[in-house]
Amino acid sequence: MIKYINLTKNCLDKWGYLAYLSGDTEIKQKLLPLIESYVNGTRAYKEIEVNVLGQNKVIDNEKERFEAFTPVGIALAGLLDGFNPCAVSMLLFFLSILIMSGRQNKELFLVGMSYIVGTFIAYFAIGIGLFKVGDIFKDARAIMLVIYGLTIAMSIILVFFSFRDYISIKKGNYARISLQLPQKIRHVIQRYIRENTLTHFLYISVFLTGIVVSGLEFFCTGQVYLPTIVYILSQRIAVAKALSYLAIYNLAFVIPLMAVVVAVYMGKKVMNLSQVFASKMHLIKLVTSLFFIAVAVVMFAELWSMI
Repeated sequence: MIKYINLTKNCLDKWGYLAYLSGDTEIKQKLLPLIESYVNGTRAYKEIEVNVLGQNKVIDNEKERFEAFTPVGIALAGLLDGFNPCAVSMLLFFLSILIMSGRQNKELFLVGMSYIVGTFIAYFAIGIGLFKVGDIFKDARAIMLVIYGLTIAMSIILVFFSFRDYISIKKGNYARISLQLPQKIRHVIQRYIRENTLTHFLYISVFLTGIVVSGLEFFCTGQVYLPTIVYILSQRIAVAKALSYLAIYNLAFVIPLMAVVVAVYMGKKVMNLSQVFASKMHLIKLVTSLFFIAVAVVMFAELWSMI
């Protein structure tokens, strides 16, 4: 009595196609004759190689796919941060000061780009500093657990406030926006721009203004930047690759700012740009809340893998 059938071999009928049986009646009637035909040699076996991926191989494949998406995800995070109301509003204020001082056309464009270069360098330097501090503790499991836990908690809190801001803006209640620069810091930045922008060394002073303003408004723009840096730390990659990710983030961050400068150079009114930006602010807040949900999920997965 035949008890076992080798499942690694497939039966071929006389035309070379795979033979199979289905249903109780067909199996009872045809299984034994079919087996006998192979035993007698009237039919041929064909062995099929089946590549079975082990668990480690599957994990490695998924990790490679995830890592391939990482630069895109980081660029999208930087782009989202570039639409941050804090960054855009201060740039528009800066451009309005330049226009009132008589700067126009090419000079306005070059001065605006000097400000953006200062902003890029400042944020890139801040990112490098924060990454270096975190990199010191990347092998300290307990500390990284705390960092991941705090990032999750912060993300959940920011989801709540971002979505509440979205609802407030939809209702036209801009006074209830929570995630913005405190009024005192905003006044300090505006006063600094007025007092230090229009000097004899225009391009140098504007470049330095971009650096100083970036540091002062980090309280607001850092809400997206900090979780991104923690995510980069969680990847445990080489420092050179991590720095390239920071560069990608900050290049994406300044794209919206560059678009604003180009629009003003092309003749768009600062007031009109402010109105357009205000009309889209609720969408920015909604996307930001979704971003923080994604951060919380990713950080929870990292935390779970360490427990």
